[in-house]
Amino acid sequence: MNRLFIGSALLSAAGAVTAIVAAVQDNYAVCSVALFAVASGGIGAYLVSRYQDAANDRAVLQ
Repeated sequence: MNRLFIGSALLSAAGAVTAIVAAVQDNYAVCSVALFAVASGGIGAYLVSRYQDAANDRAVLQ
């Protein structure tokens, strides 16, 4: 699970860097795709975190 979380964070960070560079160069099509990558990485990290929390709850309740 940690690898998925780290992968999501790296995807989000790479998207943020790409979006900033694209915005500075006035390339807004690339910027919008990069912002989609930021959102995808954030959603992925949120889902991994929720899954880990649910797995911990199940382990404690057993």
